[in-house]
Amino acid sequence: IVSLNASDNVCNAVVPGRQTLSGMIALSLRGREYYESKLLHRRQQAFIIAACNAPKNMQEKQPLHLNTLAKYKAVVESIGLEPIFQEHEEPRKNIFVDIFDYIDTCELVIADLTFERPNCYIEVGYALARAKPVLIFIENEYFEKAMENKLPFDISPVKMQNYQYDKLDDLERILRERIGKVRSR
Repeated sequence: IVSLNASDNVCNAVVPGRQTLSGMIALSLRGREYYESKLLHRRQQAFIIAACNAPKNMQEKQPLHLNTLAKYKAVVESIGLEPIFQEHEEPRKNIFVDIFDYIDTCELVIADLTFERPNCYIEVGYALARAKPVLIFIENEYFEKAMENKLPFDISPVKMQNYQYDKLDDLERILRERIGKVRSR
């Protein structure tokens, strides 16, 4: 592990347990900005994967789903993490690059697979490939009826938690516990 102590022009490398390796690593201003913006803040964000909207045949669930997304964000913020949710904002680069950048630089991923959006599965797969902790949640009624109590086989080994729209306090408690376990590792 190498930590960098920035000065105006050059960053000195410090190898834990050894002397400073002055001048061994020099970052350009652009490299230093990348380090500070992407790597230094990595442990302070949670990326939230979820459908932005309920399917047309389930529009009555939309307000309940939005309440759930707001609950995820509120819990994440209360723990001291920044919730990142790519919803209706314009992409900085393109949508895939932005999402993959967010996943690469976050501490953990919360994935609500209610409504089974294909892009959500792509994002979960990417997060798993990047060895990110992924906390999967699915609304109970949807899981029972639409998914017939089955996760797709390729993510079935990942722990999944059901929740109910009318019991978001239970979801909050479980989410806090699971995030706490991830952060204590």
